[in-house]
Parts: sequence; structure tokens; C-alpha cells
Amino acid sequence: MGDKLALIGVGKMGRALLTRMLAANHQVKAYDIADEPMATARAMGAATATCSAEAARDAAFVHVLVHDDQEVLDATLGPGGVLEGAGAGATVLLHSTILPETTARVAEAAELMGVDVADAPITSVPRRLEAGGGTFLVGGADDVVAKIRPHLESVGKAVYHFGPLGSGNVAKIAKNLTNAVERVMFAEAVEIVQAAGLDAVQFLDMARDVTTGATIEHWDKVNPGRRRPRRAPARAGHVQQGYPACGAAGRRVWARGAGHPRRRRRRRQVDQNLGRRGGPEVSPQGVAHAARTGEAHARRSVRHGGNAA
Repeated sequence: MGDKLALIGVGKMGRALLTRMLAANHQVKAYDIADEPMATARAMGAATATCSAEAARDAAFVHVLVHDDQEVLDATLGPGGVLEGAGAGATVLLHSTILPETTARVAEAAELMGVDVADAPITSVPRRLEAGGGTFLVGGADDVVAKIRPHLESVGKAVYHFGPLGSGNVAKIAKNLTNAVERVMFAEAVEIVQAAGLDAVQFLDMARDVTTGATIEHWDKVNPGRRRPRRAPARAGHVQQGYPACGAAGRRVWARGAGHPRRRRRRRQVDQNLGRRGGPEVSPQGVAHAARTGEAHARRSVRHGGNAA
């Protein structure tokens, strides 16, 4: 028999993760604020709880997979939250795409109770996670990661430990941003070809036929004249507040050409499509929101002939 687990959040990703947990013979007690996901969890073979605290009681690992930062705080620190039930020695795994500051708040409260916390966002979609293809981007102390690695490997494909607490959050936001930019780029390309009277479907078929693979597959050969990315030195504690690797890059991208008269209208439209408001400064929250909404915008744009509503 496997470990005793708690699963907080039984949405699409939560259901996929639950499938992997049960396939690995773990004992799972699940909780969701909605009735339908709870019924689904029971039908799948999991026990269910009346609150997050009850689900976390006696669990070795508590998986939190809810929508956003506030829901993570509510599920862990709020009334009936995970930390009311988790015992000393348990580990709380935060899988949501959230900010490092949110993870730090949960970890600070958990430390007083002898509970470990690691950020472990999942880069996958539900069907791939359910098939065993989930990859966990982890931040946390070395001893905590050593404890959780075998468990995560039992339900997923790979575990990447990026550094101290919050590092997995940064890696996930950056990864989502690359996905969003690619999708928005194709949406913009479709607008260009349609504006010129070309067949967008023919253009996309051509682009697919001639592709040599994603740029990331040969990142080390791209722009050989530029300085190569550097490896970060070993460090302890929490990830740097503000994580300039995301913030500075975002500011450079959005500020480039921001004042040019011919670009202002187009830039405002792109900002609006990505759910942003305001000037060229990009906060970590703005980067995260753009990453979360970019894919949906691109899909709408292609579906509606280049005009996302």
C-alpha cells in the first residue's frame, strides 16, 4: 500500500492527478468546495472529507491544486484549512501557478507547526498528466525535496528541483509565459495574413509543414553571438523577492517601442487582449496573468478570424 495522501482541489488537473495517485496505490482523501468534483472523487475510488483540514489529517503528503493565490491561501491558512489538520512531519505540496510570495506565506505559517512546504507546479495538461506525463517544477530545501522526490516520481514523469522555496513558482510562470507568447505570436501572424487576403488555414498548414521543431529544442544554438544563459549559484532560503529574471525581461519586452506613435494603438490592443492595463512596467502578477490568459486569447483569435472578443 502506498502513502496516505490528501488532495485539495478536484478540478480537471486535480482529477488527472487523482488518477495517478490511485494507480500508484496511494490512499487518497480528497476535498473540493463544489459537490460535483467530490462526487467524481468518490466515484473514482477516493475517500472524501468535509474540509481541507479533515483531508490533511494523518496525510504524509498534502497536494493543493486550486485555481489561484487567494484560493491557495484560503485552502491552507483559512478556517478549516490544511494547516488546521496537517500533523508535524507532513509535507504540503503547492501545485498551483502562484507567486513565490504566496508560497512563502504558507511556508512561514507551516514552519510553526512542524509542517514542510514545497512549491511543485505541474507543467502539463490534464490528459498528459493522467497518462503519467506530468513534470513537477520544484522549489524547496534539499532535505524536503529529497523526501518528496520519490513520491512525485510515483505519480509523474520528472522532477526538476530549481532551488529554494519559490523557485518552482518562478520556473512555472516563466514556462507559461513562453507558451503564451508562442500562441499570441501565431494569433498575430493570422491577423497579418488575413488582413492581406491570404488563406489563414493554408498559411498555418504551411507553417506546420516547414517547422524544424520548437526553438527551445536547440536553445543552445540560437543567437550564438550572444552571451549564453548562466547557471545560478547554489543558494539557501527563499527565492529572491521580485525575481528579476521575470520582471526585468517583462519590462524590456513591453517597454520596447512603447512610445512610438505607430505602435501605441497596437500595443494597447495587445495589452487588452492579454488582460493587462496600465503602462509598460510589468509586475510579477501581470506576467502570471498574461501567461494564464495568452493561450485562451490565441485560440479565440484564430477561431474568430483574428479578432479576439
